[in-house]
Amino acid sequence: MDESIQPVTPSVMRERGADAYDRGLTIDDHNMNPSALAIADWREGWLQRRAQVCAEQMLIAALGMTPP
Repeated sequence: MDESIQPVTPSVMRERGADAYDRGLTIDDHNMNPSALAIADWREGWLQRRAQVCAEQMLIAALGMTPP
């Protein structure tokens, strides 16, 4: 058995969703079968990253700081 093959867990799918947000993809750009159960985890990662980025931008604006 190939030990380099890893299972695709909900955590992995959330990471992929967050990465997709970072790359500018939309919440529906997952390229999965519409009935795939993993879509929920992928979207959760995407939404969490968007919330994180928005919160950081609001904090920067509120404090008058410049982004890193």
